[in-house]
Amino acid sequence: MPELREARAQDLPALSQLISWVWLQTYAGQGVRPAFAGYLHETFSPAALEAWLGPGHRCWLAEDQGHLQGMIHVSLGSRCPVAWQQGPEAEVGELYVVPPLARQGLGRALLAQARGQLPDRALWLSVWAPNERAIAFYEREQGRRLGETWFELEQQRHLNWIYGWPALAEGAGS
Repeated sequence: MPELREARAQDLPALSQLISWVWLQTYAGQGVRPAFAGYLHETFSPAALEAWLGPGHRCWLAEDQGHLQGMIHVSLGSRCPVAWQQGPEAEVGELYVVPPLARQGLGRALLAQARGQLPDRALWLSVWAPNERAIAFYEREQGRRLGETWFELEQQRHLNWIYGWPALAEGAGS
């Protein structure tokens, strides 16, 4: 199993590429549109990812022998669009594993890392409704479907399901 560790500034170029790889494989089934390229550059360039190293964010990586294999990014300041519990929460903005290593336990380990490092926070995320593989994973990991939200790109709305996990710490939330 790879080492799980927090992201550092020197990781940002590889992290940007990992995210782009997984994002395009997931969402660009018809090819890469200019809007996709612009979104990826604006949102996941190394410069944009610098914010993930600052306050209000946590980012853990799975790395094996210098190869970045997966990542999870948690935004501590995001509130779930669906009221579902009391107490502090955080959004899992991204949970990505490189495609050749999918279904080998990296996603589970990264999610467990985030939950274990933030035991007093309920975690939630949104997932593109047609992404059946990710949805099956979240459900296997005991995520509870809470509702829906929409992702907008290029004036098009894309249905996303919201999943949540209660805080691990006893007495946190309700």
